[in-house]
Formats: sequence, C-alpha cells, structure tokens
Amino acid sequence: PFLILDPLLLLNLDGHYPLSLSVVCAPSLSPLHFQWLKGGVPIAGAPDSPDFSIPALKPTDAGFYACRVTNEGGAIVTSACEVIVFNPFPPLAGKYNGLIRGLNGLPPGTPVIRGGFFMLNVTTLGGYSGTVFLDGRKYPVKGNFDADGMADIAIAGLGATVRLQLTEGDVDVCDASVLLGSTTVATGTSARNVFHTKNNPTTDAGSYTVLLPSPADASLPGGDGYALLKVTAAGAVTISGKACDNQPFSYGGIVSPTGSVPFYAALTYAAPGAMQGALQFRDIPNASDCDGSVSWFKPAQPVATPAPPYAAGFNTTVSFVASRYTAPASGTPILVLPPAPGNLVIRCEGAISSSLQKILSVSPSNVVTVENPGPDKFAMKLTPTTGRLAGTFYDVGTKATISFNGVVLQKTSQVGSVYKATAGKSGKASSPR
Repeated sequence: PFLILDPLLLLNLDGHYPLSLSVVCAPSLSPLHFQWLKGGVPIAGAPDSPDFSIPALKPTDAGFYACRVTNEGGAIVTSACEVIVFNPFPPLAGKYNGLIRGLNGLPPGTPVIRGGFFMLNVTTLGGYSGTVFLDGRKYPVKGNFDADGMADIAIAGLGATVRLQLTEGDVDVCDASVLLGSTTVATGTSARNVFHTKNNPTTDAGSYTVLLPSPADASLPGGDGYALLKVTAAGAVTISGKACDNQPFSYGGIVSPTGSVPFYAALTYAAPGAMQGALQFRDIPNASDCDGSVSWFKPAQPVATPAPPYAAGFNTTVSFVASRYTAPASGTPILVLPPAPGNLVIRCEGAISSSLQKILSVSPSNVVTVENPGPDKFAMKLTPTTGRLAGTFYDVGTKATISFNGVVLQKTSQVGSVYKATAGKSGKASSPR
C-alpha cells in the first residue's frame, strides 16, 4: 500500500473532547486492512478502518498513535501522531459542599424549590460523585465534568437539572444551578476544602455543644433543639442532634477557608422537611463560638389517624448557637456556676399540664441534686465527657413520665433540652434565658 496522507503529527486537545484520526491511501488492487496502534501496541477493539475516534478523551488517552496498513503486497506503518490531553482538573480535585437556595420572583406557576444542599468529591481526572438534596429528598449523583468544568445532572422525578460549574481561583469554587426547563429556580455555591491534618489544619478543630432555642411562636414546636458538633483538623464537620420538635437530624460536610459551614439536615417526616443555613465559626464573647440563622420547614403531612403533631406544617427560622466544649478534669464542674446549693434553675414548659421550675444543686463532681423535690419526681444527670444531659419528670396532669435530652453550653453556663409530650407536641427543660 501507498500512503497519501498520514495522521497529524501533533494534537493538543482538552479532556472530554473527541479525538478523530484518519489515514488516506492510494487505490489498491487488493483489499486494504487497518490496525490502529497506541505506543506501537494494537488498540483492542479498534475498527479495521482508515478512521479512528475516541468520543471523549481522558488524560489516560494521551500517547503516540499510528496505523499499520496491509494488503497482499505487504504492510506500512504511518508516522506517529502524538496526542497530548490537557487536564484542567488536578488543581480542582477535592471535596466541595454548599447550600442551594430557592429564588424569589419566578414566573407565575413555576414550581418552587425551597432549598437544598450538594456535596461532591472531584477527582484529578474530572470525575465526580456525591449527593444532591432538594427539599429534603436525597439524590445520589455520579459523572464527569467536561473540559470547561461543567456538568449537567438530571434529577429523576423532579424534571429538574442541576448544573455544576467548577472555577479555579484564589478560592476554588463549584457553583450549582437548579433548572426547570430553561428557568433557573435555585442557585448555590461551594468552596473547595483546603485543610489538611498536618500541612494546613483548621483552627476551628474541636468539640462543640449546640442549642437551637425554641421559636417564640407558641403554635410551633416548643423544645430547645440540641446537637453535638465536631470539627477535625482536616476540616470535616459532623453535627448530630434533635430539632425543636425532637426530630433526629445529622449533617456531614466541610468548613470553608473563611470558617463558614453550609449546614443542611434532611428531616424524615412522612413528607420530608429540612433545616438549612450558613453557620460561621467566630468568637462572640459571652455568647458563642459558632452561630447562624437556620431555616426550618416541615411541609403539610399526609392525612393519618391519629394526626401527626404539627400536621399542617410550618416554615420558620431558629438560631444556631454553639459553644466549644472541653471535658472537665475529675472533680471539676462542667459549668461555671455559683457555689451550691441552688446554683442552677431549670424550667420545664410546653405541652404539659403546667410548667415546672426546679432548683438544682450541681456539685464539683457534677452530681445533680433537686432542692425542691415534689410529685413531679424530677431527676437530671450530666455527662461531663460529652456535655450531654438527660432526665425525666412526671406530669401530674397527664399522668405521663416524660424524658428530656439536651446539652450544656460552657461559654454561657446555659442548659437546654427538648422533650416530646402529649400528642407528640414538644417542650423544653432549660435554664431561663
């Protein structure tokens, strides 16, 4: 065979774009056969054709390509074409998580996305895997970014597309948009995790206790939500606790380079709800070490007998107040309190027949004694290793024994907890604020 045109000698292509190579031969009296080679080795599955293509290049496709052309008269190998694949992703690889917020002012009739959250692991080859939450529902995601750092993810069941865009800069970010057709209904952004246990530990690392004080509206859940929060030196954040209605929640994410955390917790009601808000690590003297405003929504629940508590649903805002927690040495009080007796007051209120006010004494070894015992049989125990508290009391009016759980805030010497009482409604056993 005789070659008229070799493949190009050098191709410099962006990843995920197609590769097309061709060889042109002079007419032959016997059939021509084509074997495409990479690095001199036959390419498995390559067609017996003068044309060779790869639909979407990966960095591993870089190399030297050639074609061996044969007929009855012999064989000839083309000059090698070097394919260089530009890979933009190594600087952008890492962990991302961010909030998604619904937009206002949408055209009439446009479905509303209240909010959501996305968390992704991005590889050095531009692959991604993770989870998208929208209005309390979880959607696993996996795929590849194109060479421009963009990916479109179809969300089954919603008819929505989540569009992701990676951008390299002083702070590497991943932006997200939720589209219904061509209409953007929600947006969000996330910074890449930059912390490392040894090379760049975050100064926010440590253990914290959290209170979410009950809403002022008496028609809403009346407990003080609580949680335990941990931050590793590598910037990983975990939060686990109960909301103001005693509903369990958990969160796992990362802290941003500026000390913010995109908090999102799906709530597994019959019709799912969620809490979300931007938290900020900062020292506010005599107040908190991390704070934020958290949106909390519970949609109207399916009809059931008996009706679930707060069945009509609600949309409200609660505060997030966190205090660093240090387990005290043996024989050291968990809180800074006046000398006993009577150095802590706890008030039980909400969803019980009548409020209780209990006067307690907390000893230096953190043993709790009730100074005004009564038919309520109030009892409480502190756990110095974690900052948790738990207790019970008897509601004389409903003849029910009620359990409460919560935490202490060392920064303010405050106590807060939540309990579930009559008909599933919630209340609190907390120190007065």
